This record gives sequence, structure tokens and C-alpha cells, in this order.
Amino acid sequence: RLRPSSFVSLYRDRSWGGRLEFGSRSAGRLAPRAALLLKDDSHRSYNVGELPRRFRSRTWSAGFENPVRLREDTQVLLGFNADRLGVVKAEDHRDGLILALPVSSATAWNTQAGVLHSLSTADHLRFSFARKTRLPTLKDRYSYRLGRSIPNPDLMPEHAHHWEVGYLRSLGPRAVLDVAAFRSAVSGLMQEFYVQPRVFQLRNLGRVVHSGIEVMARGTAWRPLDLQLGYAYLNRRNVSQPGLPLIQTPRHNASVLLTPRLSRGVLLVAEGRLETGRWDLSEGGRYLRLKGLVLVNIGAVVPFGRWELRAGARNLTDRTYFLDEGFPEEGRSFHLNLRFRF
Repeated sequence: RLRPSSFVSLYRDRSWGGRLEFGSRSAGRLAPRAALLLKDDSHRSYNVGELPRRFRSRTWSAGFENPVRLREDTQVLLGFNADRLGVVKAEDHRDGLILALPVSSATAWNTQAGVLHSLSTADHLRFSFARKTRLPTLKDRYSYRLGRSIPNPDLMPEHAHHWEVGYLRSLGPRAVLDVAAFRSAVSGLMQEFYVQPRVFQLRNLGRVVHSGIEVMARGTAWRPLDLQLGYAYLNRRNVSQPGLPLIQTPRHNASVLLTPRLSRGVLLVAEGRLETGRWDLSEGGRYLRLKGLVLVNIGAVVPFGRWELRAGARNLTDRTYFLDEGFPEEGRSFHLNLRFRF
């Protein structure tokens, strides 16, 4: 049954563009590569009985990278990228009229550099630095999100400086261990900010620092069984506003994946995931730390000829968990799919 607040929303999206890549496959010390991209996005939306609102943006991107082999055991990677996102048109509907919203353009200059060094045939070190920019999209700046958000045409780009150091160790012919530590300094972080209950605005919250470690091990314990273990620790610190938590990311995230391979190509999959330390911002503007979650998923893939049968169960223990307060995720569910390869 329709509520008095219900409405029919109509929209039409159109995107066109192209990408051009070229590079050298030289076996020498240099192997430069470059890419160009153009993308034009248009969005038209309106509710029944209203005039249509039109939005349009155009994105240009150009990138260049060049791997340089200094020695047999050392390689350097240098890269550069330039992006430009220009809003051509943005409109709003108020009191039966179509009004123009402020439009602007944003340009980003990004760089990256990395060093790969082999200590031996089994031990490898890496170090990388990158300056990355997230440009605000049409949705970030102008979307009402079905009445849940207020547009922010003045939303600025988000800039980040990333550092990473890693170590890769081959544990025999069928196993590998990968450990990495990272730090990211972000300015102009985009995050939801509730201006009133159930209504938020995307804003630049200031400077934050992300740091943590990632550990991953994968291999074949014995020939029919593949095993993968992973753990990530992420510490996000709000430098500009220490009392304001940073949302939608867990502090601890661990996973295990088992894939036994049986005869006739039958594959079994068992997956476990543990997550704790996630902060959430409720629709009432309240910050709270969500409870941890443990998920178990199982599945099987049975091929026969050009057909493939896939079956499984997600959230096998039927745990109730939340990624957003008040919106429980799906409980135990089952799926059965049949695929045919042409």
C-alpha cells in the first residue's frame, strides 16, 4: 500500500567515452606505457508531475608510467597521472521551477613511485609512495538520495599520500607469505555529516591518518586442498576533529578460505570471516561502535560438460549482524545456479 509520502521517480543515464593505451614491449631497461581517457556522463531525473532536472559532467584523464630495471634484482616504477572532472550542468527543482546549481571543475595531479628488490629467489622487498586524489562525482555533490541527503556543490577533492613497505616470502613451490605495513595521510576526507535526523550532507571533514598492517598466506597444504589466510589491522585517526569517529571500516578483519578440489573437477569452498571495531553513524546522527561479526559461507561447483552447477549457503550460522544501525544484513540464505558455457 502506498504511503502519502510515496512518489514515482524516473531517471535516464547516459555515458559515452573512450580509452586509448599504448606502450613499449622492449626487453631493455625501459618499458614506458601511457593512457588517455575521456568520459561524458549525463543524468536526467524527475518525479511524476515535475519538470526534469539535468546533470552532466565530463572527465579527462592522462597517465604515464615507466618501469626501469636498474639491475637484475632491482626495479623502479615511476608514474604520473592528471585528472580533470568538470561539471557542465546541474539543476534543482523548487516550487515548480528549474533552478541552476553552482558548477565547477576540479583538477588532480597524482604521482607514484615504487622500488622492488629481490634479496634472493625466495625473498622480495618492496617500497612504494603514491599521491592520489578522489574527485567528487555528480552523486557526491548533487544527489538528494531519495530525500536522505542535502546536496553540497562546494564539496572539494580528497587528497591522500600513501606509503607502503612490504615483504614477500616464497615458502616452497606451492606457498607464499606476504606482509605489508602502510600509512596514509588524507586531507579533505569526504564523510557523511547529519544536519538533522535522517538527513545528512557529504562534507570534507579535514585531515585524517590511516595506518596498519596486512598479512596474507596462501598455498597448497597437500595437492587437492588450497588454503588462504588473511588478517588486516586498520587504525584511522581523525587529526582535525579527534572527537569525531571515522565510520564504515573495521579495525580488525580476518579471513580463511578453504578450497578442496575433488575428482572430476568438483570444487568445494568454505569461507570464514571475522570483523570487529567498526564505527557507524546512525540516521539520527548518533555515533556508535557496532558489534563484531563472524560469517561462515560454504559452496560447491560441479561441472559436467559445458554445464556447471553452483550451490551454496551464506551466513550458515544465521547470525544477526549490522553494517548500519537498524538495517540487519541477510540471515542464512541458499542459492542454486546452473550455468552453460557457449
